[in-house]
Amino acid sequence: MERLMRWLELMQPGGRQILEELGLLDAVPCDATDMEGYRLGMDGKVVEWKYGQGRKGVCFQYDDFIANLREMIPEADRIEGRVVGFRRKGDRGEVTHVELAGGNIIDCAYVFLADGRFSCLHRTCKGG
Repeated sequence: MERLMRWLELMQPGGRQILEELGLLDAVPCDATDMEGYRLGMDGKVVEWKYGQGRKGVCFQYDDFIANLREMIPEADRIEGRVVGFRRKGDRGEVTHVELAGGNIIDCAYVFLADGRFSCLHRTCKGG
């Protein structure tokens, strides 16, 4: 039997909240699973961590999520590259431009980082 491998995404409660604020929560696929935390096991030991306070993450098929985002934001361009900087505006430091290695500067309305909380991109965007 051929088994298809697809990437799963676990979006933390903060990411889910941001999608909601942007009006993009409907991009989460309809077959997604709400997550109340983590439960990991190894060598007979189990560790459980709950988000708490009614907060929920969500687990879904990555490619379905991206397809839904593209449908909801049809004017969006997909640009891949190594990000070396951001330009910001406003009190919250909204990202308005992304600088790529090689000097290209991209004007943007939305920036989606999908490489994890501890990545250099995340630290750069958060300013720390």
